[in-house]
Parts: sequence; C-alpha cells; structure tokens
Amino acid sequence: MKFLFSIFFGTFTIAAISQTPLSGNYIVGSGGPEENYPTLSAAIEDLQENGVGDGGVTLTAFAAEFYENLVIENIPGLSLENRLIIDGISSGSTTLYGSGTPDANEAVIRIASTSYVTIQNLSIRDNSEEGSAVEFGILMQGDANTGCQYNEIRNCRIFMGAMGEAPVTGTRGIRMASLADSPSATNSHNLIDSCLIDNTAWGIQISGRANFFSGAPIEPDSANSITSCVFGSIRRIGHPFSSGAIAINGAANKDLYIYNNVVDSVFNTESAPALPISSSAFSFDNCSGELSFNKVRFVRYEGTIGSAYGIRASIIAEDTMLISNNFISNISRSDFVGSTTDPSFSVSGIWLFAQAGGGGYARVLNNSIYMSGEELVSYKTSGFHLSGGSSGGFSAQVVGNIIVNNFNTSGSDYPAYAIADGNSATGFLIADFNNLIANGQNGFIGVQGQELGGINIQASTIDDWIETSTTGFNQISFPVIFENEDAGNLRLADDGETLTAILMDVLPEVPLDIDFNFRTVEGTHMGAHEGEMEPSNVFNNDRPAAIQVFPNPAVDEVRIELPAGILENMSVRIIDIQGRVIQEKNMVLSSGDQLLRFDVSPLPAGVYLIHLSSGKNEGYTGKFVKE
Repeated sequence: MKFLFSIFFGTFTIAAISQTPLSGNYIVGSGGPEENYPTLSAAIEDLQENGVGDGGVTLTAFAAEFYENLVIENIPGLSLENRLIIDGISSGSTTLYGSGTPDANEAVIRIASTSYVTIQNLSIRDNSEEGSAVEFGILMQGDANTGCQYNEIRNCRIFMGAMGEAPVTGTRGIRMASLADSPSATNSHNLIDSCLIDNTAWGIQISGRANFFSGAPIEPDSANSITSCVFGSIRRIGHPFSSGAIAINGAANKDLYIYNNVVDSVFNTESAPALPISSSAFSFDNCSGELSFNKVRFVRYEGTIGSAYGIRASIIAEDTMLISNNFISNISRSDFVGSTTDPSFSVSGIWLFAQAGGGGYARVLNNSIYMSGEELVSYKTSGFHLSGGSSGGFSAQVVGNIIVNNFNTSGSDYPAYAIADGNSATGFLIADFNNLIANGQNGFIGVQGQELGGINIQASTIDDWIETSTTGFNQISFPVIFENEDAGNLRLADDGETLTAILMDVLPEVPLDIDFNFRTVEGTHMGAHEGEMEPSNVFNNDRPAAIQVFPNPAVDEVRIELPAGILENMSVRIIDIQGRVIQEKNMVLSSGDQLLRFDVSPLPAGVYLIHLSSGKNEGYTGKFVKE
C-alpha cells in the first residue's frame, strides 16, 4: 500500500511502503487455479520483497519440471521458528533442471549467505549443453560477514553432468564453501540427509575457511551433518579425467557428523596427474567429529601416480575424531610400478595423517576392513595406516577392529600390511583387541617405522607384531567368514568357531553395531557387526528406520510416530554420539498410542539416536538434531 503526500510551495513528495510478510503454504507450478507462483524463482522474488512472517513459508512445488537456476538470498525474517521450506512433495516427482555457461562456479540451486532454509524432495539435474556444465547441484556459500547456518537438504536426488554426460572434474553434488572472517560467519549446523547423489566428480564437499597452500584452518565451520545419503548407486562418483574422486570431502570442519551413508561406487579413469592425488570414499583435512555406521563398497583409482582410500583423514589440532562401526571393502587401483623408497601406500582402508593445523587424536573402534586383489600388484597396501615422520608424531587408538589385507604383490619390495605404524618410535599407535589378517603373497601382519628415513620392522605373525609395536597383548589373527565381501557385506557369517574366537568387551563409545543392534554386554565381537544377533528391522537393506522423529531439528520436544499395532511395554533410550545413554524410560502403550512425545529441552545441542525396544525384542531406531 502506498501513501502519497504532496505539499505545494515547491513540490515535496514522501512515499512510504507497507509490506506484509508471507506465511503459510503456497503452491508453485501446478498450472491450476490454486497456483500462487508459476516458478520457484518468482516465489523467491516475492519473499525477497516482502519477507517471511510467523510460522515460516512452505513452497510446495507440484509434480512438474522447472527449467530454472534458483538463487536464494536476501530474504528478511528467516529464523529457526520461521523457516523457508521448498518441498517437491515426493522425491523424484519434481525436477529442477538447471543450465550453465562456460563460466565457472554455477549452481542449479545457490543459497547465498542465508540461513534457515529447507530443500526437500527435489530431483536436481544439469540441462546444459556440452561445454557449459553446471558445477554444483546445490551450493551454500557464505561471505566474510554472513554464513549459511541451520539449512537442511533432505531426500533430494542429484544427478549432474551436462545432459547426463560424464561430469567435469569440478562438479559437486552439494558444496558448502566459507569465506568467514569470524565464527559467527561460518557455515555451521547444516544438515544433509537421505540424498541420492550420482554422476559427480565429488559427491559432497564441505570447506571451512583454511589456508589455500597448507590447509591450516583459519576459521573452521562446525556441527555440520551428512546422514543416510547414498553415493554412486546409479552412476559412479568420478570422471574420466586426470584427477581424483571423492564421495564426501570435508576441510576445516569441527564436530562433523558423518553417519549411516552408503558409498556404492567411486571410480575415476585415465588419470595421469603431475603430482600424486587420490580417490576416496571419505576424505577429511583438519576435521573432527564422528564417522560411524557407514558402508564403503567400491573405490577405485586408475592411471599413473595416485592412491585409493576408504577413509583418508587428518584431525584438527587439540580435537578428536571417532571412526567406528564402518564397513570398508573393495578399495583398489590399477596396477603400476610403485616407488620402493616412498613410505606411503597406494591402497589403504584407513589412512590417518597430520598436516599444518592438525595433529589431533583419532579413535578407530569396531570397524570391519577387507582388502583384496585378484592379481599380483606392484605397489604397497595397508588395511590401516598411521602416518609418521615429518608429517606425523600424533596418536591414534585402534581397538576392536577386523582388518584383513589379502592383496598379493609381485615382490618383497611391495608388502601388504594389515596394520602399519609410520612412527619409528613406539607409543603413538595404541592398538588392542584387533583381528589382523594378511594372507596374501608378501603379506605381513604389521610394520613399525614406515616413514621417510625410518627403519621398517616387519612382523609376519601376531606375536611378532605385539613384540614390535609394544602395544595390545590381546590382538589376534584368526580367519573370519563374511557374508559377501565382494558386495561390501562384511557381516559375520555365523560359523560358531569364528564368533567365539573374536569376542571382546563392549566399548562404551560403541554400544550398537552397524545394524543398530545393542552389543551383547557379556562379550561383543570385533568389527562392526554383532554376529550372533539377527539383523534388526532398523536399517534393513540400508533404508532408513521405520520410525519418524519430528520436528527435526528439535528445540523443546520430539515426537515419534510408531508403526500401527504395537501394544507392548516399551523401553526408550536417548543416546548421544559418544554412545552414552542420556535418557531412559519405560512406558506401556495402549490402543491408539502411536504418537509418542519426549521432552528434550534439557539436552545440550547435538545429534542423538533414539532407540525403542518392546517386550518382543523388536527394535526401532531414529535420530534427531537438538538445537
């Protein structure tokens, strides 16, 4: 509404504009009489002019195809209570086709220095012509003064590459990038959940502000989460160019939460770089937090110099990363003649290293790692490697893991180790209750001193390794049978003898196994799988749990919608990311009690697991973020 005042004695005009913030639900693209906006861009322009009011705004994009690049920025009124939600109704039915130009750093959806935005149930694709590919499916980028915080990307399908062709090396499914000059301007508390990402060079990249040359953090991001995503299930993560490929990459990020993701395929080809690079399922530079319940099924590097890793990580100084309950298998590279003097490995299940700004503490607990190659290779491999020497000198705790390296190598210059400590001095690697196996040609249980200028002391047997490493008198080397290691299924096959041989005490940090079963208190099993229990119905075939926890993130209360027909005494536990039981209560359900409510206002901010079990030993698990 405009008010016009005219005062004569000369002309003097004052114009004042009263704007009404938008609230509630709006329909986008239906084409019918209920349509409020023809495109998402038109709706965003209206929000930029009028702002968001009480209760927030939901833009429901009806099952349709939208040919536009969406820029979300400069929207007044957004807050935790007043969010902007862009909803495609159901995953895959609403598709946003973006297009690019020969310029770089373009995105199908760009969230610029904006917080409290949820994007869910959209399919995102690149509709560009060859040579004009869009680099990013979704880009969240802050500036020096304002970051992207409390944003959520949920249940989206992202398939990049111009017109579905192979992606260029700079393509990312989702990228967060920070230019922050202060902690308040970082990209923090963002959630990426239940997304399917295919045909990108890298799946998800989260980069806090760091020194470009050394990687040392300048203003790290914090508390970002990537949960229940699947990478490369339809078409690989990777490309046919001279560079590496990564499913999830993090840099200068504290308290990252990487949880229940599946890496089906990371694969690059035709790589001939000038300097060594790598392909990895998970790659972290100066990060901390938790990496748990993930499944790595296939990572391969092809070309000349370069490596392949399941997990590659350096931990930010004075902080900790927990790596637990992960399956890691089928890590390989094409054969080439590796250096005999370089202490690094061409293939590793987990590689931990230090860099400028790093040197924190890693805890590697109850993981299952399987490494194997059908033919002779001419390079060095390891199941687990703690880097040492000029870039090392930091500590790691490695407990309760099953580490199998059955690579066969062409000669003694190319050993295959189950475990490698890169420090000549003992005491940096703290290892115990691991099952270490290296049955391939030129295989060794372990090595001490795998560093530049170091003297390697190789251990052929478990007794030799215990004596050499001076750590962990409870380590064993016992053959195990997995259900299907070629398919990445490292659940223990129940043959009785194996399960008895690899028993250990339950670690308080890892009370659940990879199937979200509670571990047996009297004696659990090494590795990520609690073998003597039947897999629960919680994450059957890598699908999310049957129960829904909402709102998520939560402030004061969470509600749980149970499947119909449960009339049982129910035990409820809320567990933090360290595995500690924070709340526990029992309740009796009666007819109609399918919506449970819990007060979470006393809980500190963070990510929590909520587990319900009934008198029939049925298990239901969900997760939520407490703001």
